[in-house]
Amino acid sequence: WEDSLLPFIFHREFSVIHHHCPPNWHENIELLYCLSGQGQLQCGTENITFLPGDLYVVNPDLPHCVYSDSAVLYRCLIIDNSFLQDNGITPPVYFQHLIRDDRFHKLFEQLKDAYDQYAQKKAYAVLDIRHTVLHLLQMLCAEFVIEAPGKTDSAANSIVKKALLYIRKNMTKTITLDGIADYVGINKYHLSRSFKAITGKTIIEMVNLIRCTEAKRFIEHGMPVSSAATSCGY
Repeated sequence: WEDSLLPFIFHREFSVIHHHCPPNWHENIELLYCLSGQGQLQCGTENITFLPGDLYVVNPDLPHCVYSDSAVLYRCLIIDNSFLQDNGITPPVYFQHLIRDDRFHKLFEQLKDAYDQYAQKKAYAVLDIRHTVLHLLQMLCAEFVIEAPGKTDSAANSIVKKALLYIRKNMTKTITLDGIADYVGINKYHLSRSFKAITGKTIIEMVNLIRCTEAKRFIEHGMPVSSAATSCGY
C-alpha cells in the first residue's frame, strides 16, 4: 500500500470495453460499483449482468472477472484484511454478492471526493477515506452478511485456481487437459465441468485467452511481436 494508513486499492473509474480477461482472485474483499454501461460479471459459478447502481461484492479467494459486449464503467475498492481486523471484523467474512441500494452510491461518491482531496494533500483526507470505508463495511456487516460457501463450492474454486496457476506457469510448453488434470489431482471430466462452470470458458479457450493477454502485455511494454509470441507458447 502507498500509505500504511490506507490499506486499500481504489480505482475511481475502471473501464472495460469488449474485453474478457482471465479470472483473478485474492484474499481480500473487493467492491465493484457500476457507474454506467452494461457488463457481465463472472464470479465463481455466478454470471450476472452488471448495471448502473449495482454493487457487487467479490468475496475472498473467489475467481472473478468483468467483461462487456459494449462498455462498462465502474469503481473498484479492495479492502485489506488488516483493516477488517483492526476494526473488530475477523476475516474471512462473506457478504451478499449483488446489492442494489442507493445508499452505496452516496458512499462511493464520498470516497471518490476523499481520494481527490488526498491527491491534493488536503488535511483530514486520510481520515475521511478511512471513515467512508468503515461506513461501507458497517452497512455490509449490519445487513448483508451471509454464510461461508459450502465445501462443494470451495472445492470447485480450488480446482479452478490450481488449473489456472498451472496454465500460467507452463505457457511456453504444450498444455493438455490430461496434464492439467494430473497436476490438479482429479479426473479430467470433473476438471472440465468445474472449470467451465466457474470461468464460463473451456480449458482450451482459457489457455488461448491467457496466452493472448500475456502477449499483449509484453508487446505494450516494447517486446517485439515474434518474441512475445514465443514467450507465450505460440
